Amino acid sequence: MLLGRDVQEQDGKLVVYSESHLLSSGGDDVMIGPRHTEKIFGLDMRRDGKLRDSGYGAGLVMFLLPIAVADQTDIRFKRMNTAGQHFFRCGR
Repeated sequence: MLLGRDVQEQDGKLVVYSESHLLSSGGDDVMIGPRHTEKIFGLDMRRDGKLRDSGYGAGLVMFLLPIAVADQTDIRFKRMNTAGQHFFRCGR
């Protein structure tokens, strides 16, 4: 399994991206407060591929407006049925 600085394994899933901030993510950030964002690739119950992009945060926008947000998007990749196929014969 390919693991390293950019990809980590967690509970049988590949964590492609994970980032957390306690107060701010940089000088051009308009929100002050904790937040977390991650992208995880794994398999769903039907053994199809799934990429989950999720994030949440809470804090003050422009030091004025209090907010709490959460978002989650799932992208599914349909598994191809390749049983009984020989790929070296596909070009013939």
